[in-house]
Amino acid sequence: MKIFINKTLISVFGGLIITTAVQAQDMPPGAIVSYFDCNFRAGVDMEETVRWGRNASRNDWAANQIFYRQPLVKPNGYEHDFRIARYYSSWSEYIERSEEIYTASLDSAPARQRPSVTRTDIMDCDPATRRIIRVRNVPGGAPPSDETLMTTRFCRLNEGRTLQDAWQRINHIASNWQSQGDDTLMQLTHRAIGPGNNDTVQGRQYVMTEVGETASSIAARWDMGREGFDARQGSEPVSECNYRALWRTYRIYQR
Repeated sequence: MKIFINKTLISVFGGLIITTAVQAQDMPPGAIVSYFDCNFRAGVDMEETVRWGRNASRNDWAANQIFYRQPLVKPNGYEHDFRIARYYSSWSEYIERSEEIYTASLDSAPARQRPSVTRTDIMDCDPATRRIIRVRNVPGGAPPSDETLMTTRFCRLNEGRTLQDAWQRINHIASNWQSQGDDTLMQLTHRAIGPGNNDTVQGRQYVMTEVGETASSIAARWDMGREGFDARQGSEPVSECNYRALWRTYRIYQR
């Protein structure tokens, strides 16, 4: 079993960290992330699920990083207990490892010893919820701890605007926060494979994410906003966004 790692990589969520202001204006390739939603089996809670996930054995084809995310304030229409997100560095890596999993699942594959507690004992996952997204980290964000809070905000670009505009807007917001000593990780996420949300134009929708280094650090950011600081100042809106959803996120595995 691979060793669970605590806060050692520069970027936990897989996007490329870029160090200069000029480079920050160009979107990095980002990570390829596959996610799906699950419910607890009867009598199982989040604590037990996280403990099982962190202790589970994994083969070479496991994702580079795996996170479990529990909604505390759910997004509109969300009906599951938690989400599993798996991070890959490229499409080639995602396809290669997915094909290995597929091959291992065939009847001709060698029999594997069944652990005493399997995933189906812990959770019931819905394959219909699978999506593949691209996640781009804004430069300068602090690596989150193994358990922290994060927010997601669904946005739809205004007519004539592009994801590049959204990227520049989020970079500007992050820069304003950083000028106040707040280096909460911000991300731009958008759908790559999977149905959209009632929008037939690809690239119109994205999610803006904030991931606290700790739960208390993201609370401190919110208090700065409550006390009057507006990180949006100096940049023009490019989209309409709904209210934040709040998640507790757990790092389960990392190479």
